[in-house]
Order: sequence, then C-alpha cells, then structure tokens
Amino acid sequence: MKMWKVFFALFSSVAISACTTVTHSSIEADAEAKKFTTPSGNNSGIYVYRDGMIGGAYLRKIWTNDDCIGAVARNSFIYKEVPGGKKYTISTSSAIGQSSINIETVPGKNYFIRQYLIIGPVSGMTYLEEKKEIEALDVIKNLRLLPNKCDY
Repeated sequence: MKMWKVFFALFSSVAISACTTVTHSSIEADAEAKKFTTPSGNNSGIYVYRDGMIGGAYLRKIWTNDDCIGAVARNSFIYKEVPGGKKYTISTSSAIGQSSINIETVPGKNYFIRQYLIIGPVSGMTYLEEKKEIEALDVIKNLRLLPNKCDY
C-alpha cells in the first residue's frame, strides 16, 4: 500500500508540473513586446498569456477568427497585431471542443486575454478571459514571448 501512495504522489507531481519544450522568441523580441507600445497604423494588439503553475505539458493553439496566431504554454505569451475596428473571436483548443471569447477592437488599443487551465481526470480544460490592462501588464512582464507559429 505504501508503494502505491508513493507512485500516486510522484505521478500527481509530474502531471501538475510537467514541462513542454517550446522555442522562445529572441530576448530582443521579448523586450520589445513588453514595451506595450501602441499598435502601428490602424491596428490593434492582442496579447494572449498563460501564467501559473498548472498545465506545463499543455501547449494550446490560439486563433483569431479562423487564423492560428500561435500557441501558449505555461508562463508564456504571444502578441499579434490585427486590423483594428473589427470583431474577433479569440479561441483556444481544449480537451472537449474550443473555448472562445469575442472582442470588438479599436485601432491603436491593446487587448489582453488570459488563458487558464483546469485539470480534469483525463486532460486539462482550457478557458479564456479578457483582462484589464492594469492587471495583465505586471503578469506579462514575468512571462516569455513565444513566436507566432502553429506547427508545434
């Protein structure tokens, strides 16, 4: 019985803190994204980030409407400029279907979307929530930028 408890404890710790291997953007690109500058031209900026200790093994893709703009892992973020003045459905894959939110962008404004996971019995459920700029800036400053690629 004691061996079973040790196995369960070990398995649980690996499941909660497992790592996934991702390629981070350059230090320069990371620093530039963390300046949170006004998007160029008539564009809007979309930051999608995931913080926290849970879900390191889960790399989840992010779409704006039907275009994949990248994938987010634990303690990372992506940034993408999109044409402003449009409605977007931001979505992410989950164990069962997709989770999504809708935003209507204003040119020259940045939007901040937090991706979070809830670990279930078999897999993690992924959700999105829009955050206020003041909440998101301090969090993103401690995360790493990932490239806008979807071929993980």
